[in-house]
Amino acid sequence: MRTLVTGGAGFIGSALVERLLAEGHTVDVVDNLSSGSLWNLADARASAGRDLTFHQLDVRSPDVAELVARRRPEVVWHLAAQTDVAAGVAGPAADAQVNIVGSLALLEGVRAGGARKLIVTSSAAVYGDGRGDTPTPESSTRRPVSPHGIAKHAVDSYLAAYAELESIVFTSLVLATVYGPRAVTGAVADWAGCLVAGRACTLFGDGSQVRDFVYVDDVVDALARAADHADGMVLNIGTGRGTTLAGLHVAMVEVAGRLVAEAAAMGGGAAVGGTGSVQPSEPPEAPGPPSEPPSEPPSGPPSGPPSEPPSGDVVRRGPPLGLRHVPARPGDVRSIVLDPSRAAKALEWAPWTDLPTGIEAVLRAALIRRE
Repeated sequence: MRTLVTGGAGFIGSALVERLLAEGHTVDVVDNLSSGSLWNLADARASAGRDLTFHQLDVRSPDVAELVARRRPEVVWHLAAQTDVAAGVAGPAADAQVNIVGSLALLEGVRAGGARKLIVTSSAAVYGDGRGDTPTPESSTRRPVSPHGIAKHAVDSYLAAYAELESIVFTSLVLATVYGPRAVTGAVADWAGCLVAGRACTLFGDGSQVRDFVYVDDVVDALARAADHADGMVLNIGTGRGTTLAGLHVAMVEVAGRLVAEAAAMGGGAAVGGTGSVQPSEPPEAPGPPSEPPSEPPSGPPSGPPSEPPSGDVVRRGPPLGLRHVPARPGDVRSIVLDPSRAAKALEWAPWTDLPTGIEAVLRAALIRRE
């Protein structure tokens, strides 16, 4: 199958490209390299041969629509975006140019090229503030509080309009807070770099903010499954479980301490694991849905309070653990946890990577990069 991925040099997009190539597909990658990197595609480019073609283009360029119409991919994944909430607050027009105008340009290309399916990544920012640790379903009223969230909400509305007016078939995946070894921004990536370098970690706000952290491999699995499922649907992709930022920091400190001790015992530094990542517990087989549904697909959102640090004393020992508090940023929500129940049914999907395993993968990659 011929496919096209915008934002394919980013940390999510490059992992999706590897998945598509492994399934035997031909992939065109579109990326302007403003935040992505060709290093993320190094292994894929070395092994894929003619099955992978890279196009350095800005998604806002008319050349992108022309490329889609000329290459005529069967399925298009649109991941290219301006994802920095703070940057969107500082420059809402620039955010709208990338996220809205760029998406419209791609939609025109999909229409002209006759693609069978368009899969778009949206953001949890479309919901605004959630209900504490209670998972937010797709039916919740959207109240975005940042230009980024407003833009992503607008794109979902345009998708519905193009489906009605132009018969475009789409799936929009609303992503929770995605993290992974190739990420260069976000709390997990930032703090991993600080911890392996022995620098203080910066926390915006008081640490009680709640996020739903979902591992990149789990997100890629949902993206791949959407090629043949969930036409015309908007689906949440998250774990359904919240973690406070203070709790995330404590968990990362604990894992980092174990890895550093492990490296010291082996008499080395970054060779701690021998690879840049840790394989999480086995995912469902790809391609296609598993022969059996993922174990116990949730019939409703997971219950339970957000993950917290082991004790209040740990939070009060922030400075010795290298945690530096600064004021919260405008546009950041207090809490958001996504209910993935609908995706479990529509995609036969469930996340399988728990937070400690994912954190370990990120920290091992950070150790190797530092070496």
